[in-house]
Amino acid sequence: MKDKHKDNVDWLAFNRDLMDCLRTQTNHKFSRFDAFMWLIDNIKRGRLLSDDDKVEHPESGFTASFNQLADQWHWSRQSVSKFIKDLDKIAVITHTRLGNYYIFSLNYSSSDKILL
Repeated sequence: MKDKHKDNVDWLAFNRDLMDCLRTQTNHKFSRFDAFMWLIDNIKRGRLLSDDDKVEHPESGFTASFNQLADQWHWSRQSVSKFIKDLDKIAVITHTRLGNYYIFSLNYSSSDKILL
């Protein structure tokens, strides 16, 4: 029996107001949804979390370390690593190591389907 989720992918678009309404509003631990929306938003903006180590700004994507994401999301580094690997596995994002940082970008197949 074929897995229906492999061949039939449904996409959902959120506008900025709905995203802001659904996000955790205080300095609490991010949900996986919060972390995903935060990551996609930063990938779409193509910005650095920190340029303390003079990491070059990528042309597209977002640059951060797992430790920085753990601090931002109030997660453990291991939870960040697993979450990123899960997103990579289902081909939503890609991440490429650059020293102590990673460049996060949308997977080619999902870049035109995720609109923020």
